[in-house]
Amino acid sequence: MRTLWRDRALVELTRAVQYSFDAAGVRMADHHTESERFLSHVANEQKAGRSCPADWSWIVPPLSGGLTPVFHRYYDKPDPAVRPAFLSPGAPVV
Repeated sequence: MRTLWRDRALVELTRAVQYSFDAAGVRMADHHTESERFLSHVANEQKAGRSCPADWSWIVPPLSGGLTPVFHRYYDKPDPAVRPAFLSPGAPVV
């Protein structure tokens, strides 16, 4: 027995959520657009001489992941010691 019903259920659920958002006048980005946007960010970081570490499992969407450009590449591994510095201007660095 084939189990593609799970795939269809995920697509139908996504369509239902998008429909309800549209009906409420709420905009929602899709995973194809956001994948392209993320790769644009990665390219900008590389041009600036910075790496852009990412966890592949968090970047690739669960629906149609292989159809997005983020699926077909590797990313620098995140360094767990590096954290964002959310500091007020002039605040001491600890």
